[in-house]
Amino acid sequence: MAPSGMNFGTQHGRCLLCPQKVSSLAVLCASCARITSGTSPCFILLGANDDMHSQILKNFLATWKHPGPQPQVTAIHAILVDFQATMRFEHVRSSNNLPQETRLYRGWDRFGKAIYSTPVSSKAADYENKRNATSRNRDRVRHVMLARVATGRMEVVHQDQPMRRDASKGFDSIRAPGGSAVNYTEYAVYKDYGALPIYIISFRGGF
Repeated sequence: MAPSGMNFGTQHGRCLLCPQKVSSLAVLCASCARITSGTSPCFILLGANDDMHSQILKNFLATWKHPGPQPQVTAIHAILVDFQATMRFEHVRSSNNLPQETRLYRGWDRFGKAIYSTPVSSKAADYENKRNATSRNRDRVRHVMLARVATGRMEVVHQDQPMRRDASKGFDSIRAPGGSAVNYTEYAVYKDYGALPIYIISFRGGF
């Protein structure tokens, strides 16, 4: 189990299928990823007693910043992505100015055409809500993705820049801190395969 006070966004864990510690934010170690490559993409339901289930659940609720009641998480699935997709992501990460990656929730769009993400679970849920809301919103099962994002060297911006097409020279991504151009922190990466989904969190309620 990861130590208390761990940085959920960057802390490495153990392989989902064996005891080996993973040297990245991947769900599987390299050996298990190769063994299961013929079965991916697929989903694995995490048990309530699984260490990663506990960490994801704790982070999801702790980073729910919007007002109102907290959601009820109904399931967490690991995503075993195609081996080639993982290799494309690793190529992007290794070619960045820094190889840093971060676990982030999927989000959307203030800084041009990019892949958007956020460390705030309720912000990702808010975007999901804007696209999928119904008259029975509190009863439906909703889903957000948790992804590996090749953030690399981050450029901090404080204003909307919708015409952007890339981070500035020497940077790999954009970070907009909460309280500036956005209410809650978000990131943007501009390279294809710059993010890789690794978990789906299913929940009800929240707002």
